[in-house]
Amino acid sequence: DQVASIDANQNFMPASLLKLPLMIAIYKRAEEDAVILSKVLQYKKERDSLSGIIQRVLPTHQLVEGEESTVESLIDLMITESSNQ
Repeated sequence: DQVASIDANQNFMPASLLKLPLMIAIYKRAEEDAVILSKVLQYKKERDSLSGIIQRVLPTHQLVEGEESTVESLIDLMITESSNQ
């Protein structure tokens, strides 16, 4: 087998790619129950699961503890702003 690669020995952090299946699952569920997109959630920072990981693309909006957002707006932040919160 032949393999072609670029920077094959570089570390790869799939955090941004892992957000896509979550977004797809939520939108798939919204096909049957659109109310899920307007559900309001409150941001609570319990622990920093990404400590030690440098986020190279910083979102312009950082979530603040106690801030309330709809599921749809959180998906928007997650995808368009590359937010890992």
